[in-house]
Amino acid sequence: VKVGMGINTHWLTPNTGHRCKFSRNWSFSVSLGNMERENTCKALVFKEVDVIQYDNIPFPEIEKPTDAIMRVLVSGICGSDLHPFHGKEECAINTAFGHECVGEVIKLGSEVKGIEIGSTYIAPFSVACGKCFQCKNNLSSRCKHSELLGWRNPETGVGLQGGQSEYVRIPQAEGSLYPLSLTLSLEEGLLLGDIAATAAFCAVNANLCRNSIGNTVADLKLLIESNLGKRRDPDNPKPLDSPVYAVIGCGPVGLLTIAMARVILYMQGYVSTVIFAIDAVEDRLKFAEKWGAVPLKLDLQAGTSSESNAMIKNAICEKSKELARSGLGADACMECVGSPSALDLAYEVLAPGGTLSSIGVHSGTFPFTPSQGYDKNITYRTGRCPARSLMKSAEFLLQYAKDSLNINMVEIITHQFNLSDGEKAYEMFDQKQDGCLKTVLYPDKTEN
Repeated sequence: VKVGMGINTHWLTPNTGHRCKFSRNWSFSVSLGNMERENTCKALVFKEVDVIQYDNIPFPEIEKPTDAIMRVLVSGICGSDLHPFHGKEECAINTAFGHECVGEVIKLGSEVKGIEIGSTYIAPFSVACGKCFQCKNNLSSRCKHSELLGWRNPETGVGLQGGQSEYVRIPQAEGSLYPLSLTLSLEEGLLLGDIAATAAFCAVNANLCRNSIGNTVADLKLLIESNLGKRRDPDNPKPLDSPVYAVIGCGPVGLLTIAMARVILYMQGYVSTVIFAIDAVEDRLKFAEKWGAVPLKLDLQAGTSSESNAMIKNAICEKSKELARSGLGADACMECVGSPSALDLAYEVLAPGGTLSSIGVHSGTFPFTPSQGYDKNITYRTGRCPARSLMKSAEFLLQYAKDSLNINMVEIITHQFNLSDGEKAYEMFDQKQDGCLKTVLYPDKTEN
């Protein structure tokens, strides 16, 4: 089935129903498989702490029969890219960063099935085989073959080059790559490979699927199956209780967590549930309020963190009391920062018996002890998001949010750059210049 016309014609392939794009670039890329090719490609390369450069890296090749090579169409800069960038995590010099990317497959290993050369796919931030026990039980992030895109061991150099590049190798391609459907833009697909899936994971880990069977990802899948083809009437909500929730940190993941939490609750009839958005940046709080959250500004000038935390907790307790809840805090907190201070705030504002869902990448000390958790009867959930296990569910939630709640998650993308301007993009993203929230990169256009 032909969709569009001219040099960038899209085709809907009958056997898969996903996008296959034919263009001059695609034809050129595929023909390179049988021709002599340049042995390097361009990427954003880590040179030393706080230094990244647009430079050459070796052109990726098929190393194992389960590999695929993609021509990157769009990639993203993620907050966790800043950890090795600033030296908070070690990474090998000359590593191409980036674990968020969408691209066209140009070459496949001999054992890859179900992936088509010339079609467009989303790469999850960690690759997975799709066949092992963990993958089959919704935990693709702990696949026995799992590797992170854009990270290599600083001592051995072993690991994967990332997607902030013109081309990238994807191991375990059959179990990792997810087809970009015709209903999704490249940018929406980019979100699904990491932060939209991570946001959904944070929300379900906070026990937002109220009729839980105990496996949070499976709970979400069952909820979606029960809502296929259905839309809620916001004027006639179910007579349900009104839990109070809090999201700590309103960066890209935190904002998407608010969106995912709202749609998951909405599908269950919780039309007007209160979700507090906590951050120190005014622009982010305005964004959160636009998506239906109640903003609470973290006052970093309050004198001490305990004073600031107390002010936040008082506001949440008042709302909890007003809604005939415990009056002792939030029923669940979703921590989306990855710092001890954020985790400490989440613990402080959580009501006894509540759930703390933490998906921030932590490298510091733990701010509360097991005995403190015991004394408050909290449930604490954390861990790397099983992105590949969640991508289909996250796609449904992204579309549902747009159709039913007028929440367009791609709006968090505030800045776009050519890959060659990546150094400037990192500076703007890192320093939050010009209201920068989420930055995406596009390979520089070349004439073939």
